[in-house]
Amino acid sequence: IERGRRSELLQLTRDFDQQIRREILGFTDPLRLELELLDERRQDSLAQARVLGANQARVEQRFAEERLAIQERFAQEQLRVEENRLAESRAFNERIRIDILRITDPLEAQLVALESRRRDAIAEAEELGGNLARVEQFFALERTRILEEFADRELEAAQRRLQEQENATRSLDEFRSRTGRGV
Repeated sequence: IERGRRSELLQLTRDFDQQIRREILGFTDPLRLELELLDERRQDSLAQARVLGANQARVEQRFAEERLAIQERFAQEQLRVEENRLAESRAFNERIRIDILRITDPLEAQLVALESRRRDAIAEAEELGGNLARVEQFFALERTRILEEFADRELEAAQRRLQEQENATRSLDEFRSRTGRGV
């Protein structure tokens, strides 16, 4: 009786350890876990085929196909993860580039940001069946508005500089006339 209990306890311990190992494997290497579980099912099916005298080659073929499907699914998932990571990296780099442009060339920064928004809007319109002509019209108008605002600001700045130069020249002329110094 004691030997039976020890054997039972030993089996429970092994099962528990196996369950914990698989849970850990599920986090650290889910592909390996899935392939292990598949192999156990394959072994069980092969044993059953031997007992029944069934075609073991078909069992092997069936599990080989499932193994390949699992590996392909994991490869596709990994590819999707890498593509997402690459897209996030590109988006981050583009945001940094625009931040630098805001400091070094504000007009270019606005135009680059606008173009990025335009591409996103076009993709969304295509996906949803939206009106692409309206999207293009909006962004053309927005580009024109940005360029006109920039030109207006530049013109105002140039007029201020010109006014400052005229004021400085007038002040210099007044100083010269008061002091009797000519050119």
